[in-house]
Amino acid sequence: MITKAFCKAAFITAFNPFREILSADENDLRHKLLVEKINRLGLAAYDGFGSDESGEWPAEKSLLILDIKMSEAIKLAKDFGQNAILWIEEDAIPRLIITA
Repeated sequence: MITKAFCKAAFITAFNPFREILSADENDLRHKLLVEKINRLGLAAYDGFGSDESGEWPAEKSLLILDIKMSEAIKLAKDFGQNAILWIEEDAIPRLIITA
C-alpha cells in the first residue's frame, strides 16, 4: 500500500504588511515573531524566500509551515498583515489564497 508522505502546508511571510515596505530591522523583528508563534503552536517550518521574477519587489523571508490547517494559516497571515498566502494541499500544487 502506498501512503502519502506529503501534508498540507502554507508559505507565509511577515515582511512588508499590506504592501508597505518596512526597514530591514522591522521586517527581521516581524519574521522573528512569526517564527516564535510557529514554535509556540508546535508546528514544523522551513525557511524560505518569496520574490517576484521582475525583481521589482524585495525578496521576503518566509516560512513553509507543515501540517497547518488552512484556517490557522489564514489567521496567521491576517495577524501579520498579509494579503495572501500560498496554500499547498496533498496534491502539492501551490494555490494563492487571498486573505484580505
